Parts: sequence; structure tokens; C-alpha cells
Amino acid sequence: MDSILFSDWVSKNISNIRESVNILKINIEGAELYLFRDLHSSGLINDIHIFAGHHSHDILKVGELENNVDEYFELIKDIKIHKYCGEVEGYDNVDMAYLIREQIGK
Repeated sequence: MDSILFSDWVSKNISNIRESVNILKINIEGAELYLFRDLHSSGLINDIHIFAGHHSHDILKVGELENNVDEYFELIKDIKIHKYCGEVEGYDNVDMAYLIREQIGK
């Protein structure tokens, strides 16, 4: 199976990343570690304004990644991941329209 790093895909397909409000919706069952590694190493992390996903961290349930949990939390320590996914009792989705308006106003 072929694959491509997210940062490579962005560089080939998004010409105005720095002039846009960029939202990244993430829920990839523990593979978030690899995405955040890529975002940091490419510098693309600085171009994402809103991170959205689940309220929990899937890496905690993936046994193969148990040695990488500290690295994962270090990679996301300065990132607010807004809850925006399917219905989970007790966890309301963030007001995405408000977050976008807030970014546009900056």
C-alpha cells in the first residue's frame, strides 16, 4: 500500500496554507503520534489554527505504542485539541463556528 506524509500532501496540494484558517480534524486510532511527529518535523504545526478530535487519546489503547506515550504527550503539550466528533455522552462538541470566527478576527 502506498502512503504519503501529511506534510508532503499539503505541500503538493495546498498552495495558500499560510493565508488560510486551517482546521485539522483528527481521529485516527492512535496514529496521531505519527501525524504529530510529521507536523513538528515539517514545521506545518505552526500553520494549523484549530485541532479537532476526540476528547480522549487513542494512543493509550494501542499496545504497540505504549513506549511512545510520553513522546506523544510532549508533541501535543502546547496544542489544544477541541472535542469535535460523534456523540459521546457528557462531552459536547466545541462550537466550531465560534472558533473559526475567532481565528478570522485575529
